[in-house]
Amino acid sequence: METKKFTLAVIGCGRFANWFMPLFKAHPNVKKMYACDLIESKAKDFEKRFGLEIIKTYEEVLERKDVDCVLNFTERH
Repeated sequence: METKKFTLAVIGCGRFANWFMPLFKAHPNVKKMYACDLIESKAKDFEKRFGLEIIKTYEEVLERKDVDCVLNFTERH
């Protein structure tokens, strides 16, 4: 049985996302990752640390046809 690779998008680049991103980055079935955050500096940090592409808004994330999985790591303050 062939395992399908998938594209992952993360909304929210804060504390919880930082805990899980190394696991997703190392997962053999993740072919591409995107990130989105309202705070641009957090998104840019993720871009550098995890080698992924930034998407400006969550609406754009949800409209992408190539995204197979969306993880919401936003925090309520």
